Amino acid sequence: MKCIVLDTNVLVSATLKKNSNPDKVLQAWRRGEVNLITSPLLLEEFADVLTRSNIQRLQWVTPEQVTHLILELSHATLLAPEILNLTGISRDPKDDMVISAAVEMNADYIVSGDDDLLTLKEYEGIEIVTPTEFLTLL
Repeated sequence: MKCIVLDTNVLVSATLKKNSNPDKVLQAWRRGEVNLITSPLLLEEFADVLTRSNIQRLQWVTPEQVTHLILELSHATLLAPEILNLTGISRDPKDDMVISAAVEMNADYIVSGDDDLLTLKEYEGIEIVTPTEFLTLL
């Protein structure tokens, strides 16, 4: 089974548009078609961004569903221990935590909509793809 790391923008997009490609990637994880890797730092960022009032106003999911998603992510994902702290990989230093989690847990893919990550195309054999590209690979 493929192991993936979702960038925060994919999770946010999944809550903004039902049946969008980001939502379909999230649903693939919920159906058990892929293993999802995260880390404490990523979980913290997910929770922060998903519960911002400006984001919540745009979400198709309810605040209760967002809370459930955050709990689900914290309990049903493979958790990177954050021993590895890669820096200077992406143009955006905040994206390095996504790469660090992927490398630590030997992910197959990083799924992102962020050009700072996507321009890398791959890192240490881990492909960096859009949700649309990942769905074709799935």
